[in-house]
Amino acid sequence: MKPNYYETLGIAETATADEIKAAYRSRVKEHHPDLNGGSPDAAERLKAVNAAYEVLGNATKRAAYDLELRLRRLRAQAASATTSRPAPASGQPTPFPQARSSGPSAGEILGGVALGWGFAAVLDAMFGSRSTWDPSVGRYRGPDGRFTSR
Repeated sequence: MKPNYYETLGIAETATADEIKAAYRSRVKEHHPDLNGGSPDAAERLKAVNAAYEVLGNATKRAAYDLELRLRRLRAQAASATTSRPAPASGQPTPFPQARSSGPSAGEILGGVALGWGFAAVLDAMFGSRSTWDPSVGRYRGPDGRFTSR
């Protein structure tokens, strides 16, 4: 599992680009091996700080990372919700016969159910899109704009 880059830099998830840069510079000075007697632990911490800044310092990578972080949290929340449900008494039907134990799928989250349509546009720009969902008619449109059958 990836570390939480926001925690690595010691900043809030709502931090601005300037705050990220300032936190990065502060952490580099704090963990630089030359300032810590050549400590191998300091070198490892510096690598973690550099990895965090590489992602959070780039707006596109940060948007994708925020989406991934949100997905991790939703899956953990769904997993804890499914494990805390009491089992139905024997002979009674289950109250959620279609319930999944794996949490929401990426398609549900990225399609706008949990995060809104803006993140789907970011991912389409990053990875391209073969077809898009047209909510006004409830069908998919292909790359040529025509409706497709799925």
